[in-house]
Amino acid sequence: MASRLSCRRSTIGPRHSLLLRPSEEVPTELRGLPEELSRRIAAATSESELRDVAGEVVEEALLLLDHRGLIKDLDKIWPTTRACKQLGTSEVLTLTSAIKMSLASTLRDTAQRGAMPRRKVLALFNFLAELCWANYMCPSEHAIQKAMHCLLDTAWALTECGNSEPAGWYVESCAYFLARVGEIIMLNPLEVFNVLDPLSARLASLARQLPRRTKSFVWLLLRRRETMWRGSLQLSISPSYWQAYSGARLVLTGHFKGDPKTCYLAELPWCACASIMRFICEGNSLDAAEAVWSMENYGDMPSTDDWLSEFLEQLPEVSAAKRIRQHHPLFQKVSECSPVGLRAQLLGQMFGATQPFGATGGGLFGGGGCGGCGGFGTPQIKDPNTNQDAPVPEGPSDSISCLRWSPAANIFACGSWDKSVRIYEVTAQNIAPRMAYNHEAPVLCCAFSKDGQRVFSGGCDNKVKMKVLQTQQEQQIGQHDAPVKEVFVVDEMNMVVSGSWDRTLRFWNLQQPTPVATLQLPERVYAMDVKYPLLVVGCAERHVLVYNLQAIQQNPAPYKQGQTALKMQTRAICCFPDKTGYAVGSIEGRCSIAHIEDTSKNFAFKCHRTNTEIYAVNDIDFHPQMGTFATCGGDGTFVFWDKENRQRLKAFNSCHYPITAGKFNAPGDMYAYAVSYDWSKGHEQNHPSLPKGVLVHKVQAMEVQPKAGSANQRAKR
Repeated sequence: MASRLSCRRSTIGPRHSLLLRPSEEVPTELRGLPEELSRRIAAATSESELRDVAGEVVEEALLLLDHRGLIKDLDKIWPTTRACKQLGTSEVLTLTSAIKMSLASTLRDTAQRGAMPRRKVLALFNFLAELCWANYMCPSEHAIQKAMHCLLDTAWALTECGNSEPAGWYVESCAYFLARVGEIIMLNPLEVFNVLDPLSARLASLARQLPRRTKSFVWLLLRRRETMWRGSLQLSISPSYWQAYSGARLVLTGHFKGDPKTCYLAELPWCACASIMRFICEGNSLDAAEAVWSMENYGDMPSTDDWLSEFLEQLPEVSAAKRIRQHHPLFQKVSECSPVGLRAQLLGQMFGATQPFGATGGGLFGGGGCGGCGGFGTPQIKDPNTNQDAPVPEGPSDSISCLRWSPAANIFACGSWDKSVRIYEVTAQNIAPRMAYNHEAPVLCCAFSKDGQRVFSGGCDNKVKMKVLQTQQEQQIGQHDAPVKEVFVVDEMNMVVSGSWDRTLRFWNLQQPTPVATLQLPERVYAMDVKYPLLVVGCAERHVLVYNLQAIQQNPAPYKQGQTALKMQTRAICCFPDKTGYAVGSIEGRCSIAHIEDTSKNFAFKCHRTNTEIYAVNDIDFHPQMGTFATCGGDGTFVFWDKENRQRLKAFNSCHYPITAGKFNAPGDMYAYAVSYDWSKGHEQNHPSLPKGVLVHKVQAMEVQPKAGSANQRAKR
């Protein structure tokens, strides 16, 4: 891969000049930049636009396990990018510098907050290494090195508190990065003195107190430094380096791939494949990587830590401990604590705990003090009822997947991953459970008939079930070939429609076990809504299909079909009350308002985000009278919006835990929402002690009414 300076502006080029390895053919199936983001990068002409697209490039990188496709797309776009002058300074901002700033900011946030999953930490450093190898940036960039030192400060602080697991993640990631870019740094003796040696010394010092798994990363780094980099003036990649590179890739891919043969992210040599076959099923991905690295003829890592001491004698003195105690913000507030209090307060500041460890939450949402979610160690259970709403008793024992109100009474049903559908009645005096029934697998959807006498549900047992409330009769009315994601009652047609991951819509009439009609879809059903005659289906790969149910017997083809204006996976869809369009929510923390005929009114907006985190929009529902709507998300908040005036009406207090579903009742005077784990961080972060339950909010008219005069003011602007 020769230097790319010839295809860039002089202000964009890197600080180092290096003949890199010949360019390799990037597999076409590797994911790169989304087309919309590529167009925005090419069109960016201002400082704010450059910063926005750079931030989105980093967000995309954190979602990938292999960044070669992304780098390839950047290469194509780069000649069209523009530099601009930063406001208030004489400095020139390029996409390169904007990406560096975004990467440094992400590293600092990780160090300060400590909440980024291991997969994303390693993906971040892999992206940094790829940028260095592609000649987009130098490994010794000051902002990057400063952020890495900050990350290692946090690792040291965690180690002092006895929490070695996250500390190990940070040390492993930094060692992995230096092992990949060491050849570049070694070309400049000044960078070796200022960057490589100090960071290597810090890693070796920290590795003393960390598990053998983490030490293997540092061992590889130190051995490469001693045997391959000293005196090397021109880079030459040996087969053993590619073997080590492949092994390092296992860190990112191992535990996501059950079968090593499906690991297309690196072309592994046979010996590496053999190691994967031996280790991947018995241990974790790091064990497999260690096995591959040990084949480099470096010999096995010593059983004692003498090699760390010997190496540290060759490097500058490491005085990080004293510096951290004086300057690290985590220790400024807890320096007077006992060791137990130090650990509790330190982890509390990093991962959101506000009470002493071991405290047990009370009431409906009370939970124990073990396991973890969003951090490391014991989760601190907080009270999710921050808006003083009415809690629902006898809730599910697992995450809640769906909520639906009866159109005829203040009765709602909720489906859960505990395989149950529970039905509750809300009166002026209380909220009481009315009945429940079960599926054979987790429940994903539920719905009421128009008269409120029948409840329909579907789930991972591939079945569509019906429960008659008055007689408590239960009946299976339909069957799919994969989990049933959505179910709705179309009383105008005397039918039930269900959407499934088997890529079909099926219509049932309750009189026969086979569907009356089956419509093939381009992808799995992820979201759906029906307001007769409008039916909107959101599928995987961002497909959206709009059907006219009045004409579906004569013409079963979609009335309109396309992709959402959002960039990532669809999570929720809700039709307008006037049936002229629909709203879409996605996992990227954005909503899209789409009109079926007058597309000039379409727009999208960001929601359920913080300055550093992006959360999924888990549900959307329109107020039945006002036409305003509510969204709820993984950030633990629900918000009321006015789409006509493009305004936020009211944002409610965060519940501290994800809100997985939220719906208005038929009169619109109550809003029920479910607080439970939304699986956004994988099964590892789920724990029985996490809150799970339903709250009912009494809706005030002023909360959902459009603001008077807003439309006129908007027209004037």
